[in-house]
Amino acid sequence: MNDTLQSFFKTRGAELWPAEPGPDFPSEESFAAYLDDALPLTERRAFEARVLRDPAAYALLRCAVDVLAEAERPVSSSTRILASIKRHGLQLLNAMELSFQTLRDGQLRPALGALRGEAGDESFQLLRIDGPGHGLDELELSSQSDGSVQLTVRGREPLQLQAGEISSIVLEAEGEPREKRPFSGEPLGFTPLGHGRYTLRLVARAPGHPLRELACAHLELSA
Repeated sequence: MNDTLQSFFKTRGAELWPAEPGPDFPSEESFAAYLDDALPLTERRAFEARVLRDPAAYALLRCAVDVLAEAERPVSSSTRILASIKRHGLQLLNAMELSFQTLRDGQLRPALGALRGEAGDESFQLLRIDGPGHGLDELELSSQSDGSVQLTVRGREPLQLQAGEISSIVLEAEGEPREKRPFSGEPLGFTPLGHGRYTLRLVARAPGHPLRELACAHLELSA
C-alpha cells in the first residue's frame, strides 16, 4: 500500500468505514490493492461488483479516489471499447471496465454519456462513451441500417499543440490507416465499420518533426 493510501485509511477511511459492515463489505487490504492496481483481473471484477452493490463501499472508494487525484496520480491516455454488433443494434461488453477505469484515474464522471435503444432490449442504436481525454474526449458508436457501425469522434478540451503542429485523427484497421485532418474537436466520422479490431489515435505532426501521439483508443467489434 502506498503512503498516500496508508494515510487515507488512517484518517478519512476510518471515518467512512461503516460501524457494522456487511459480510460482503471489502476489506481495507482489498480496497488498497484495487487502488494500487495490484488485483488480478478476475479479483478486480469481483471487487467492482461488490462495491456497486454497497453504497457505503462506493462512498469509501470515491473518497479514496479523490485523495489520489489530489496527489496528482497520472491519468491514463488510452481507452478500450469492446462491443458486439447485434441484429438490432450494438451491445457494449465492457461497460463496468470503462466506468471503473475513469474512477481509478481519479475522475468520477460517468463513462457512458448516452445509451439509446429499444426498451427491454440489451442492444442499443447509440453508444456514447468518454474517451481517454487529452483532446480525444468523446467516442460515439451508432448502428447503421445496413448492419455496419459509424464511429464519431469529438473533443471538448483544447488541444495541447506545439508551434507548427497540425492535429489529425487516425483510424487503423489491420495495418491500414485512415486519416482525417485537421481535427479541432468538431465531430469527425468514420464509416462503415464492421467486425474487427481498430486503433484510434489523436496525433500531432509538424514538418521536419516526428509524429506525436496525444491519445489513443482501442475498439473491438465482434459478432
